[in-house]
Amino acid sequence: MGGRPRRRDAQNALDELEAVAQKRRLTVDIEDGDSDPRIPILIAKLSADAPETANILMQLADIASIDPDNPIAIKNCNGITPVTNLLQHGSMVTREAAATVVLNICVPENELDIRAAGGVTALRALDFEGPPSAQSVATQVLETLMRLEADRRFDEAQKRAVWSDC
Repeated sequence: MGGRPRRRDAQNALDELEAVAQKRRLTVDIEDGDSDPRIPILIAKLSADAPETANILMQLADIASIDPDNPIAIKNCNGITPVTNLLQHGSMVTREAAATVVLNICVPENELDIRAAGGVTALRALDFEGPPSAQSVATQVLETLMRLEADRRFDEAQKRAVWSDC
């Protein structure tokens, strides 16, 4: 009898933790202007044929998650297109690693570039074709992109409303 309230409380706690983690990932808090110097080197090493590509992608994913400047630096080093290409055309392991990178670079400044590079189509395909772990990552990225789009459209609507009041 006492199991159900505990499960519900545990699920609520997990949901709250996930919301906090999501908010932290979407919010670029303190930019110091310094990004990781390994980013351009790792992006230059990306290749669909290389056996270490998945490892390089996981390094990029880790780097993107530790400093709020790094997701933008990956974009500025023209990293979104090669990562998205690997998300579309790599092996399943490579596609899942690329999806993890995209998840960690999903910030407002990168949203439109990820969409323009074909990220949404590739993520939907991974969500359909991939193993459960890849489907989970793809779903998280698609949900994050959806939230970013909603926020962007809301901001644009607010700006239009302000200008129409003048």
